[in-house]
Amino acid sequence: MGLPFDGIDLSGVKNAIGDSFQFAEMKRVMDSVHGENIILEIVNDREPQRIMADKCVDHSRRHGMLVDLLIGAATRIEMNDRLRCRLTETMRQAFRQFEDIAPPVTAITTAWPQQARLAPPNGDAAAQGLRRLLTAAADSVERTDVLKAMRNSAQQLEQHSRTVMPLLENETAPSAFFLATSQEHVDALEEAVETGTALLARLSEARPDAIEARWVAGLGNALGPYNSALAAKDFNAIRSARNVLQHFLDATAGRFDEDLLAYAASLPFEQVAVALRDAAASAGLATAISAIAPAILRCRVALAHRQEVHARWIKAGDALDDMRDMIPSDNSNPDDAWLGPVNEQWTAARTVVRTLCLLDTDTALHQKERELADTVGDAIAAAVQRQPDATADLYAAMLDYLALAGERATATGAQLESELDKLAGLRATLQTLRAALP
Repeated sequence: MGLPFDGIDLSGVKNAIGDSFQFAEMKRVMDSVHGENIILEIVNDREPQRIMADKCVDHSRRHGMLVDLLIGAATRIEMNDRLRCRLTETMRQAFRQFEDIAPPVTAITTAWPQQARLAPPNGDAAAQGLRRLLTAAADSVERTDVLKAMRNSAQQLEQHSRTVMPLLENETAPSAFFLATSQEHVDALEEAVETGTALLARLSEARPDAIEARWVAGLGNALGPYNSALAAKDFNAIRSARNVLQHFLDATAGRFDEDLLAYAASLPFEQVAVALRDAAASAGLATAISAIAPAILRCRVALAHRQEVHARWIKAGDALDDMRDMIPSDNSNPDDAWLGPVNEQWTAARTVVRTLCLLDTDTALHQKERELADTVGDAIAAAVQRQPDATADLYAAMLDYLALAGERATATGAQLESELDKLAGLRATLQTLRAALP
């Protein structure tokens, strides 16, 4: 198994990018993918554009960033739609072999005999080093599941708090209802602390600065005063403790999703590969050694692609949401100062959404996006011409287009988490190997 795009002719894509981008435009794309001025280490601004594109594509491919480069190029407004379709078709073709992470995980797990015994040739010191490697690798994979489980627990507590807060807002004394409802709130908080503590115990090495540890610590800090106030039936202290908890929940809302997304992009597969390779060498399993590198590569590529697409859908939705906020919801506001910025931002926002839809294999989605975008475009044109009801029509059209982005963000997030779930076999293998050390 080689790198993504092996066996796929990229010459047409390279030429098309070279024909579309001058050096300054290509530099902006490369800066966003590799960091500022990296392109200056690869090409100079006097080289022909096709040679420039060839070198940039090859550099990105060697560094595992070709998907980022192609998506970055495809989402530029300078790109014509014909080339955009060509690029996205290339990516769809390349990633058919990486759609499912289960086969490479299975390849790793089945490479180990059930009774494999690890015996580092250099004795205890080598065994300790291998144990550290396997522990770190197991934790790195385990953390994805811990984050998801803790996110679910956090959402349950947040939902309970949203239910409780309105019930108690109008209470002015520690009535039986007030105390009973507050006790239910504390019970939910205690359950979240217990769940979080148990989840943290699944990780061998503590990370006090990580969101999961700070979440459990924050809940614990809120629980003590809440319990004490409730035991004393102190009305003001109960309300204060409840407000402190709610403030903490509001401040951390959505953080687990953000961290899970970021962590999925940076899972240390190289560390996992080294640990598995050393374990295989210790056990004298040549077959396992030969299976590790290609399987780990496939895992990394599959997750990186899904994470990148999901992250871009989230950003696209945020951009559209900002645009929607600029548009009056009806026709009563005669001030049309908002129209210029919306008209200007629409092209860039639509280009991103169009590209992400084209990356999907569902051709019905391509057509749906085009129809919704045409409706928005027509509504913007009508608003520019000050046609009756144009503002309200544009607001409604933008809501529909925003809904599409929201649906795709949710769907691609679910796809990413589904692939992360398939790492369970890899987690189990790493833990089994760690336990097999003498």
